[in-house]
Amino acid sequence: MQMARPQHLHYDTKQLRQVGESVNYGTFSLSTSTSYNALGQKSSITYPDGNSTAIPRQQQPLSTVNLPTGSAASFLTVTVDSAEPDHPAGGTVRNQSYDGLLRLKTLAVKIPARVSDELSI
Repeated sequence: MQMARPQHLHYDTKQLRQVGESVNYGTFSLSTSTSYNALGQKSSITYPDGNSTAIPRQQQPLSTVNLPTGSAASFLTVTVDSAEPDHPAGGTVRNQSYDGLLRLKTLAVKIPARVSDELSI
């Protein structure tokens, strides 16, 4: 027979963000808590074992995350749609534009000694 585990979620009164959670296992209970900064972003989480994890906020995009194991995960920034036009051999100029989901939107090709061709998708 499994015991019922009442769970209690705690919210702040200002913005109704979850600030804590507690679960009762009968003979003991476990709880977590979350704190927020002045901008309303999570700033730290405290786990049932008492360990707390700070969540750093940066102005620049996230580049590295420190993992609980002591190692770090790094992220690489890749620019997919360059503002530079593509110049294949022979003097042909090809310009491409994409929508928000990086699907090809237009493809404009200019071949020397020819009128410019444009394809809109």
